[in-house]
Order: sequence, then structure tokens, then C-alpha cells
Amino acid sequence: MKSVTLQVEDVDQVVIDELKDAYQRNNKFDRVDCSDTVIEPDYELLKAIQTVLEYYMSADEIKVWNENEK
Repeated sequence: MKSVTLQVEDVDQVVIDELKDAYQRNNKFDRVDCSDTVIEPDYELLKAIQTVLEYYMSADEIKVWNENEK
């Protein structure tokens, strides 16, 4: 078995990428199968994801990401 050594910056980038993906997956309206019922995004979850992203990203990175998301 091989072991992989990661730098802290690498781990941070993995966290950032996964959180961005989670934000995009959850930031859309979804339709229930075989129904006209539409489920809104979970805005509390989106806010929580954004809060964690703000912790891991610089102010400039957050600004660029927010401009691209909105």
C-alpha cells in the first residue's frame, strides 16, 4: 500500500473544491419525480457552505467566486 503525503494547502484546496461543488448542486430548484412539486434550494445549507468557504478562501477568491455564482 502506498501512502500519499499532502501539504496543508493541498487539503485546503480539496475542501474548497468539494464545497464549491456542493454549493452548485444544492443551489437550484429541483422537481419531485412524476410531480409538479418543486423543491427550493436549502438556503440555510447554502449559507453554511458559503461561511466555510469564506474561512478557507481569501477575500479576492471569495469576490471572484461570488461574481461567478450570482
